[in-house]
Amino acid sequence: MKEKELSNSITIRDPFLEPFYIQKDTYGYTVLEDATPDQRYTKSIEKIQKTIGYYSTFGYCLRRIASLKTSNKSEYNSISEYIEEWKIVENKINQLIKIDLWD
Repeated sequence: MKEKELSNSITIRDPFLEPFYIQKDTYGYTVLEDATPDQRYTKSIEKIQKTIGYYSTFGYCLRRIASLKTSNKSEYNSISEYIEEWKIVENKINQLIKIDLWD
């Protein structure tokens, strides 16, 4: 007998994570981004969902979002400046979830 597939898709959005968000389903987690199409290729200004990647755990999703949020700046003047930015993002995410997922 074939097992019925249940839709257990969950969307997780938080203002701090924007423009990124997470979708969870039976198979894992997906990080998506609300984006506007490149105006060089289309006249549409309607937002689209851009898939960033598929991950096996919630922690990996948050780590990827943290990485993306620290890469929004095109240049850092030192490694310590980049690490400080990473720590700010990591601390904000840890405050959201109240546990440490980086270990």
